[in-house]
Amino acid sequence: MNSSLVTFALAGPAQADFRFGCSNLSVQRLDQEVEPSKIPLQHVHQIVGGNAFAANMKSDIGAQASYTTCIFLRGLL
Repeated sequence: MNSSLVTFALAGPAQADFRFGCSNLSVQRLDQEVEPSKIPLQHVHQIVGGNAFAANMKSDIGAQASYTTCIFLRGLL
């Protein structure tokens, strides 16, 4: 066990990086997480990603979307 602790102590921090480049879908006065029943809100949100964003959306919008505006990018530092 002590050798495992020494190994982890001497190992440098891991560098894992991935990003999502997303283009804008819309800007709306909706917030389904904080105030789902209040329309319009006093602040705005920029909507990116899947096209299933709506005032009456369910929690699993990833399964409801038919496309996304995001591209997965790996290893950009």
